[in-house]
Amino acid sequence: MFSRRKLLARASAGTGWLAVSGVRVFAASDFWNKKLPSEWSEQEIDQMKTKSPWAKKIRGEGSFGGRNGASSMDRAGSKGSFGGMSGADSNGIGGGGGGRGGGSRGGGGNMGAPMAAPEGPEVVIRWESAAPVLEATKFKLPPPLADHYAVSITGLPPQALSLFFSGRGGRNRGGSDGAPSPEAEQQPPEDPAAAAKARQDRLLHAASLTAKNKDPQTADVVLQTNDKQTLIFGFQKAGFPLAPNYKDVEFVLKLGAMTFKAKFEPKEMMYKGAFTV
Repeated sequence: MFSRRKLLARASAGTGWLAVSGVRVFAASDFWNKKLPSEWSEQEIDQMKTKSPWAKKIRGEGSFGGRNGASSMDRAGSKGSFGGMSGADSNGIGGGGGGRGGGSRGGGGNMGAPMAAPEGPEVVIRWESAAPVLEATKFKLPPPLADHYAVSITGLPPQALSLFFSGRGGRNRGGSDGAPSPEAEQQPPEDPAAAAKARQDRLLHAASLTAKNKDPQTADVVLQTNDKQTLIFGFQKAGFPLAPNYKDVEFVLKLGAMTFKAKFEPKEMMYKGAFTV
């Protein structure tokens, strides 16, 4: 009969993972250090984009609020678009230049029955500026992201940005029938450039990088793909120098009452013997 210790050792060896003090360390699965990028399979490329030391699939925490969540918002695209880049898909970002600028489910169920807290949307948070990610996506970082860490978030529901840009969704200019309210009619027309700048500033202040015993770093660049599926935040490297010995490096994006955050382990973010983010 095997002892518990032997069984655990055998299980670890069979999965290709090493268990050290309860921390998972990439071992047999680190194909990026064992194969040339040209030899990576489609499955491995997808893994690099979505589930690797540089990419995490996470769910948002909290809700978008409102009686019916954000289901009444425009689902075809964000009302808060502010220009951006070409080329994006659900798992990765294609080539293309850039421009600087910037779901919860509807209610239901039986009346009177307790409602469970809505599950946040699933998104992918990824270090676009990391060398192996660039190999996988074939993405060329646009000039505004030079000398920056580029961290993207893909999969935000359109209503998330719509609510955020409109200031919690309550500042609609129209009445319940869709016609402009008297207050809206009295207000001067909104300047598109000023509105885009305001949206950009709100997003920049909503995103941050944090690390243990370090002051948070806010983004100073934000880009959006033309299909509205991906936001890329730029953080100046000089203001937040990272190293493999850093602890609890975390990207956080707060959109109203919804928070998206992903934690990364710098010691795992090694490519061809070098630390890269």
